[in-house]
Amino acid sequence: MPDPTPGDELQVLPYATNTTYPCLRIEIGWIFALLLLIGGNVVTFSSTLVGPLMGITSLLWLMLRNDPAISPKASWMVFGAWSLLTLAYFMVQCHRVSNHRIYVLLTIAMASVCACLIALVQKSSLQSGSVTIIPPCTSFAAYCVAYFFPKRQRTIYDVETGRN
Repeated sequence: MPDPTPGDELQVLPYATNTTYPCLRIEIGWIFALLLLIGGNVVTFSSTLVGPLMGITSLLWLMLRNDPAISPKASWMVFGAWSLLTLAYFMVQCHRVSNHRIYVLLTIAMASVCACLIALVQKSSLQSGSVTIIPPCTSFAAYCVAYFFPKRQRTIYDVETGRN
């Protein structure tokens, strides 16, 4: 028996054996595309709710922190949720406004002014003193400054020239 040549070792399989499950691939592709579409819509919709949720959790923090019947663990969990929502709100707004550095500076300045005004007029009825007012002041300032701040102008990319 002669030795096999290199071409004899490799045999080409028929086309039908390479595509065993063509329908399954199409179904997985459609399901994946549908999940991407749903995820994109959820992200778009939830970005409009970040501001109101930030304000709600800041006031909830204030109420839970001053109520002795509520455990501190629950109020600190609300504070953590407020912190995450505030960071998400700043990320959304920094992409929306025309100059995000001035936006952040004005937000910090307005939150500081609000905290100083509240500290001047408040009595000692708040537990933990002025620390408790930081989330409501920050949420109020971030929302107000973003409301009056101009939107960024989007430029259209020209495919032919490669310029904006």
